[in-house]
Amino acid sequence: MDDEIRYKIALTMIKGIGPAILNKLIEGIGSVETLFEISEKDIKSLALKLHLKDDIIKREEALSKADKEIEFCIKNDIRIISDSSYEYPYRLKECPDSPLVIYCKGDIDLNDKKYVSMVGTRKITSYGKQMCNKIVSGFKDLKDEIVIVSGLAYGVDVASHKAALDNNIRTIGVVAHGLNQLYPAAHKNIAREMVECGGAVLSDFTTHNFAEPHNFLKRNRIIAGLSDIVIVVESAHKGGSMITAALANDYSRELCAIPGRIGDKYSEGCNLLIKNQRANLIENADDVKKIMGWEREKEAYEQLSIPEMDLTDEEKTVYDIVCDKEKISINELNITTKIPISRLSSILLILELKNLITSLPGNKYTKEI
Repeated sequence: MDDEIRYKIALTMIKGIGPAILNKLIEGIGSVETLFEISEKDIKSLALKLHLKDDIIKREEALSKADKEIEFCIKNDIRIISDSSYEYPYRLKECPDSPLVIYCKGDIDLNDKKYVSMVGTRKITSYGKQMCNKIVSGFKDLKDEIVIVSGLAYGVDVASHKAALDNNIRTIGVVAHGLNQLYPAAHKNIAREMVECGGAVLSDFTTHNFAEPHNFLKRNRIIAGLSDIVIVVESAHKGGSMITAALANDYSRELCAIPGRIGDKYSEGCNLLIKNQRANLIENADDVKKIMGWEREKEAYEQLSIPEMDLTDEEKTVYDIVCDKEKISINELNITTKIPISRLSSILLILELKNLITSLPGNKYTKEI
């Protein structure tokens, strides 16, 4: 492991500094390496609380803990992925509170084409189970390019993972603790099967972190940030799923909710999201495909000889911008066009299928020559 990863892991060991502060700190100082090279006097001049400065001064202690973390991960075949690595999920990188490092058990491509997060109550009803199965089974035609993300908890989470496994769809469980354990322990076999079937168990917590209540709220940002679209299956009007829904809105992710019967406790949250126009109402996977433009992708696969100018207004806008640049990243396109990343990904794929543009390493694009 290089020093950059050691330093980043060490920084996450410092209590009281969250990902958003760490990202700003590193950006302001220039690099994570600099933070471990500057003098104590320079550290004391940083715009941080006194106890945080004192903890940063104890850098060698943090590095020792980081080395033990790296040793554990190597021994247990866990990938350590830095936010500067090409393996780091670009969707998550867009979030202001993205972690410096994530830990992944499994060989899945975290930048694959279509990521769908499914969340909901731990007290799932028979209706919720039915809808989990219905939604996930509707993605069978996309099974080679879609990934179902959830939290490996009881209820909607594990129902979504099981539905994915039943339909040969890869699935990722994002947990609220280090990967030296699994909570709940009853889901160890499910987690093992997920990894064996091409999915993964993922966390941004180190091994000294346990499944404490506040960690689940932090975990929710990863579930929302990893995805193109978040589906709330069942939820009361308050709870972790509603927090994940709010994060999806904050991160400009598409948000969907499955409606339920008026008066049902675990449909109150979904109905409220729809009522307040914060989420799209969906009944099946076809609704999701339509919202995301994945139906047009399928049409493009089937009609690769469509003339260049047979494009929607959004596709034409994106194509013209790509043509004006030698190369441009999806993030730059998002800033220029204001089109959500999830829809941009679909548009770019359609343009690729029509042989109008070419994808380059690092999620960049150029005009097809």
